[in-house]
Amino acid sequence: SPTAKIYRQIMETLITDWRQQWAQGSFPFIYVQLANIGKTYDSLPAKGGSEAIKTIGEVSELCGVKPHVLRYWEQEFAQLQPVKRRGNRRYYQHHEVLLIRRIRELLYEQGFTINGARGRLGQSVAEPMPVAVAILAASNHPSVDLALLRGEIKSVVSLLQS
Repeated sequence: SPTAKIYRQIMETLITDWRQQWAQGSFPFIYVQLANIGKTYDSLPAKGGSEAIKTIGEVSELCGVKPHVLRYWEQEFAQLQPVKRRGNRRYYQHHEVLLIRRIRELLYEQGFTINGARGRLGQSVAEPMPVAVAILAASNHPSVDLALLRGEIKSVVSLLQS
């Protein structure tokens, strides 16, 4: 898409500039995709339909998995990221309900371990947030100004929001 091409050009320019400023010719950068940035969920879709957003209680009943187990699975499976609103209330979309059903099948019916289920779903381990990885990588390079890096990341986020 045209937006993706523009975004790629902007990122390449920023990274080239950062590498020059920090004198880090091969310093690794990680692209971060922020899902649903700037999207608000003040009005939820009506109940029913495949795109309806469901609460943790509804998903618990639909999938036969207790809410505390769903919260635990969020930590173990990077693909499972429900929208969180005020008070840390979770809302699940249709694709997440399908994922939960698949995880439940792998763990409870097929007897996989958490690691085995992760592998079957196509992920090796739960990965840390990419921004955190970039900051950790930068902290190993004493010539990198972490405050500047954080500022640049914030400016990218604000650019994406506009």
